[in-house]
Amino acid sequence: MYPEHVGRVILDGVVDADHYVEPTWMDSLRDADAIWDDFFVYCAQAGPACHIFQIGDRPEDIKKKFDHVMALIAEQPVIVVSEWSNTPILVTASDLKGIAFSRCMRKMRVTRPKLQTTAQALL
Repeated sequence: MYPEHVGRVILDGVVDADHYVEPTWMDSLRDADAIWDDFFVYCAQAGPACHIFQIGDRPEDIKKKFDHVMALIAEQPVIVVSEWSNTPILVTASDLKGIAFSRCMRKMRVTRPKLQTTAQALL
């Protein structure tokens, strides 16, 4: 690096380099539960735009329904048919936890068919 060639620098974000190179980012996990709870609040606020929302649902209703379905899927995974590829997909509790975790950790563009397939498994 040649700091003498730099006139100005804009710092866009701060990253703890030691944590960045470790295999697990423990700092990223710190607020995962709070972020996950917010998911249900945002789902209720979005109303019908959130595929697991049903009329009259409060955030705690959506979370209770999600937890119930997760317990059922943990015992017996479900098969859903993807609307965009027309192929069967086995959905396990681990799959749904992975999707949820990835949503909490980073912004992710989700297509409507993926949301509908996931919602179909939940409802």
